[in-house]
Amino acid sequence: MANAALRRRAWQWAAAVPALERRCPPLPAAGARRIPEHMTSIEQAHIHTCMFIEAMSVARNFTQAILPVLRGVQQLRFAFRPAEESPPPFPGAFINWNRPAEFREGAETAYTSLLGALLRGEPPLAELRPLLADDVWRDLSGRQRQAEGAEAECGGGSAARVDFVHVMLASLGGPKSLEAFHEGHPPWAYARDPQLRETFARDMFRKSPLELGVAAVAQVSAADREGGSLWRLDWLTLRSEFDIVEGISGPFRIVEFSEMASVSLPVGEESGGTE
Repeated sequence: MANAALRRRAWQWAAAVPALERRCPPLPAAGARRIPEHMTSIEQAHIHTCMFIEAMSVARNFTQAILPVLRGVQQLRFAFRPAEESPPPFPGAFINWNRPAEFREGAETAYTSLLGALLRGEPPLAELRPLLADDVWRDLSGRQRQAEGAEAECGGGSAARVDFVHVMLASLGGPKSLEAFHEGHPPWAYARDPQLRETFARDMFRKSPLELGVAAVAQVSAADREGGSLWRLDWLTLRSEFDIVEGISGPFRIVEFSEMASVSLPVGEESGGTE
């Protein structure tokens, strides 16, 4: 496993890639105040995304804990109003949700499997078919066929070795109700805000896409080390479904995979060098 210093250098290189800079969404003012300015754009985006995911987790736990109270208050508040003005009974919020570490672990596992399939054939790409959107599957299948053809013309060769991978969570997007949470409106606020009530009621049981943007770096080496090593920077978008009640309501699939950049490493750099 690569040490932390090597991963840090890989991310310093990746942060300077213009394509990644364009992918990192600007931070809202509230988030920017809580994140050190000296950090790179991808580090800031990762921290902000993790903070948002954790805030959702805290809101979920708190909502479930006080759910009986919320329902009682709602009944009292709307007891003497016409039925059309009463919101539906609050059923809870995003029962299925992950902590930031779980999102990151899942993304890193998906990326590791994808690189293994493309560079080593382990696991076979066909085994990952259920995790890939149709256009991603067609693209990667075509790449693999081209690589196999090139190897056959050259008389074969040793499979590459993936020395390490590391991912950062660049963004998390979903329906308007998720944006409301992101802006600091708690789930129970819908009972006193007509605009939020309309948004939450629409998204309470309706499935909407939940998209996780992931930046990933990896160090890849030739099996015999004579071919040298390189760093590569990739982007993945993973998509699931989301509604307010159930939360994450399906497995994540890779709907976008693109290689942003790569760079060959000087001799000795692949082992970490010195600080």
